[in-house]
Amino acid sequence: MSTLRFKLLLIWLASFLLIIRTTQVISKLTPSSDYDKKRKDFEVRADNTEAIVLGVSHARAIYFPSLGFSGFSYHDPNSDIRQFESR
Repeated sequence: MSTLRFKLLLIWLASFLLIIRTTQVISKLTPSSDYDKKRKDFEVRADNTEAIVLGVSHARAIYFPSLGFSGFSYHDPNSDIRQFESR
């Protein structure tokens, strides 16, 4: 009887670990927040970026081509600069 319980426990643990691992892989493949999407967009454009703007409202108002250089806005409408720094 204890051998059966041990086997059932091993099967349960293996299933549980498989579910956890699958969840981790899925979360790595799909960005879940706006911050992750912005970070991936920045990584693509990082080599050509000369300026970065942080902030909430004023970061949206800067249009880099009119200033004569390329830039990136880390505008996040749901946070402020202190929240950005903690990430």
